[in-house]
Amino acid sequence: MTTQIPTFHLPTGAPIPALGFGTGTAWYKSESEPLNRVLIDSIKSALALGYRHLDCAEVYGTEPEVGVAINESGIPREELFIVAKSLKTLDDPEKGLNETLRKLQTDYVDLFLIHAPFLPPTHPLTIPQIWARFETLQKSGKARSIGVSNFTVPQLTSLLTHATIPPSYNQVELNPYCFDAPLLRFCQSHNIQLAAYSPLGPLTKFPGGPLDGVVKRIAEEKGRTESQVLIRWGVEMGVVVVTTSSRAERQEEFKGVDFELGEEVMREITEVGGREHHRIYWTKDYEN
Repeated sequence: MTTQIPTFHLPTGAPIPALGFGTGTAWYKSESEPLNRVLIDSIKSALALGYRHLDCAEVYGTEPEVGVAINESGIPREELFIVAKSLKTLDDPEKGLNETLRKLQTDYVDLFLIHAPFLPPTHPLTIPQIWARFETLQKSGKARSIGVSNFTVPQLTSLLTHATIPPSYNQVELNPYCFDAPLLRFCQSHNIQLAAYSPLGPLTKFPGGPLDGVVKRIAEEKGRTESQVLIRWGVEMGVVVVTTSSRAERQEEFKGVDFELGEEVMREITEVGGREHHRIYWTKDYEN
């Protein structure tokens, strides 16, 4: 199956592929562990299939694998869109980004994110102070754009009151069982690109819910898989979708979003999904 990955644009005008290949979740590892050759080959497979957006984070422990895979793929750096996230080094984002660049074997990232706003009370910096340092990194060119992850509307609102450069991106857990419509509207109205991780949660983590029959029926009607339906739901929401798989056939499947659900089907998926709420990550932080 040959498909063209849709493209969105950040406030800077930079194009960002609407589908990203994730290097976290199942790939998590300690930095002391040897390179994960399976991950390296999986990234190379995704790149060979046409993926150009790689979603990374220092906390995943997999940045060295991404760097090796890019080098071995032979794909020019300028063809790639690389997202990096800082969490462990938010007390010194400059040092953290320099280390990330070293591991990724590149001079810049296309997008650099505050991985989460949930700082411990003892953290030496506030979110506005961290953001000011991120702005410096964008001005330096080491980060072409800057953004956040796991931020709510109140947290974005607070950040915008301090920001000289507004965040261009907010990556959150998002699928029909974990959908914050006010957050989507807020991001759209403030020119912040919303992105989704765990887009397949209803299928992989919470089967047996009210969405199962609906998504299966729609997949059969469209001649697509259930995963493709959920990924397309995100894309038609105007959301960047990040997925991952070690299997080339699944990577190819996830790319198959060159079809339309339409307003009626989109509305049905959203309404049925809204009957239940499930969150996989950061549950205690969101509760607090």
